[in-house]
Amino acid sequence: MAKSAQDLVEDWRSNIAPLTPKEDVERVVEAYFPGLFTNKEREAGRKSKGSHWLAVTDPELYFLEKQGIDTGALGGTLSFSHVEGKWVKRIYVEHLLQAITIKQDYAEARAEAAKEGQRGKRK
Repeated sequence: MAKSAQDLVEDWRSNIAPLTPKEDVERVVEAYFPGLFTNKEREAGRKSKGSHWLAVTDPELYFLEKQGIDTGALGGTLSFSHVEGKWVKRIYVEHLLQAITIKQDYAEARAEAAKEGQRGKRK
């Protein structure tokens, strides 16, 4: 049985292999960036001519990058290439993991700030 996107991310936090199956990267991108990615191979119905087949464009990553935070996404975009049509190099998985971590940390910080704002209104 295939691992869930959350399980894959947890595995990657402790160890990222030199090459990761392309399907694992797709599963994680679909789960963590729904509606924010383009899969050129799916759109074309065949393998893409170039090696960059998957791209995530996230306005939140763009905003955070503009604030000086290294999100791993240049201009708010993560682009993934594959090796031999099956594998993704470690560096791309590292960037993906970095972007996921930053987004999670930012969401937690926003939630905490909202709680603090609510406490301040009660006084």
